[in-house]
Amino acid sequence: MILLSFPSSCYYRYPMVQIGQLLKYLSAINPQTSAVRLALYNFSNHFYRADQVVSSEMLNSFFSHALEYPHWQQNRSSLGSETQSILENLQNQLGSEVLDWALVRWPQDMQIVEIENFSDFTECIHQYLNAIYFHGEKFRLISDQQKKMLAVVLFPTGQVRLRMFDRKMTFRKGMLEPLRCDLSLSYGSKIELSEAVPHQLELAPYTCAQFEIVDGEVVGSAVRGYLFQKFQDFRGGPLPEHSKLFYSIKRLEQFFVDRRTDSFYLSLMDDLERTSNYLKISNPEAIEQAPLLLQRAEAALEQVFVGDKLLSLLVRDFNHLWQTHKANPNRDLLQKFVSTN
Repeated sequence: MILLSFPSSCYYRYPMVQIGQLLKYLSAINPQTSAVRLALYNFSNHFYRADQVVSSEMLNSFFSHALEYPHWQQNRSSLGSETQSILENLQNQLGSEVLDWALVRWPQDMQIVEIENFSDFTECIHQYLNAIYFHGEKFRLISDQQKKMLAVVLFPTGQVRLRMFDRKMTFRKGMLEPLRCDLSLSYGSKIELSEAVPHQLELAPYTCAQFEIVDGEVVGSAVRGYLFQKFQDFRGGPLPEHSKLFYSIKRLEQFFVDRRTDSFYLSLMDDLERTSNYLKISNPEAIEQAPLLLQRAEAALEQVFVGDKLLSLLVRDFNHLWQTHKANPNRDLLQKFVSTN
């Protein structure tokens, strides 16, 4: 008997289903007729590229984000069973492999626990991070007004990852872990947002954004509600042009970025001082820029640098100067005329 040996690459493997194929299938069966279909369609469409594959990681992320909402906690059985039926039908239609079912955490099998005691919440996050970071990483936990927990993770390479956790937990392999594990911002060694890396954070309760920095521009989407409906698109442009996303990120950065080296903080202080000096002599450019600068400074003080004494003083003085100018815009010109005659 002759035994033939073939390299492993010769074995036929079913192609994986791509996100684009899933979206096309959901569109064909009308996602509007089912809350599960619509939630899966929106989540896949706004958080993934069409050429990415449907994986157990993607599906677990979908379920974890869905179970953040009371609606899906109460309807977890239909969420799991209908999603599985959709994927099985798609697999049969395409003759493709969808994913490793054994790696999927089905919502009907998940127990959600919301920890009330803050010290217990802190300890759970500490144990979770200890279990996944053991290759020289260092981390520090920061309380965000005792509602959420931030973890600043420093890697041996100098890179930094800011991770965000709320109080909803679930059991994985017998251990209590955060329900959502993918809310994070990644930074290079110079504390700048990493390019071509998915970033994800909450802009507000039940409003989540996922984006990437591509050639210095922001690309991504924000969704809200239990159906993951589109809230905002990020279609290019530098980060400061997307004010809600920008201020949400800067508010988080204040917990680990020194303001004395924060380019946004330093630039804002410089703009206030310089424009104030020009406004005193009724410089036309300063007069034009003043309203927008005041709006930007007040937003930064309210949303990012809360309670900063120096910035508060500059904003107060700038506002007084601007209000005085609006009340009597020709005052400086009149004084100049009098002094020269």
